[in-house]
Amino acid sequence: MEESGLLEYWFVWVICAFFFLWFPSYILRSRGIPNWKLAFCIVVVFLLLPLLAISFYRDIIPTILLGGTLPLHTAPNAVLSVRTDLGAARLDQLYVALASIIVAIGIGQALFSAWLLYVRHNRESLLRAIRIMWCSALMQVLAVCVLPMMFLQQYGLSIVKESALAIGGYILILFVVTLYLRTSRGVARFYPISHKKN
Repeated sequence: MEESGLLEYWFVWVICAFFFLWFPSYILRSRGIPNWKLAFCIVVVFLLLPLLAISFYRDIIPTILLGGTLPLHTAPNAVLSVRTDLGAARLDQLYVALASIIVAIGIGQALFSAWLLYVRHNRESLLRAIRIMWCSALMQVLAVCVLPMMFLQQYGLSIVKESALAIGGYILILFVVTLYLRTSRGVARFYPISHKKN
């Protein structure tokens, strides 16, 4: 019974993911995107990457709010206060504020790059979209890998470990999307060079 329940659980997840990604791709394909793969790439950048980034909020919010096992507010280096105009803030509070802003910026970059891929049909916008996608990955790495070690030191290691799988998936998705966008002849024809040297 347990194996059957596990199979049904993952089957539901696969079906939901399929329709979650396929239906928007179908709409984009009907709106003039030349092929299914490009439409799928745009949907992945527009929907899947922001959802992965939103999952990082679970890791950067102090675990005391989530009933976790590592109360960051008790870490010796997190008790240190940083003076601000409004008073004093602990390092864990400062980390949560900065990381939340950085993750939000990365989400905005992913959405903007998907918009560039969909609306602008020239090679410059394609290259700009790829650069912005990778900048969004840089923001996520900064939020859940670099800042925890800077502000919380060894106590931030648990945040890095918890987010490592999602960060790896984020970068892998970007690598596959970038490889397709840079090597497909159909994509190159859809995003022609807008100007030529004389």
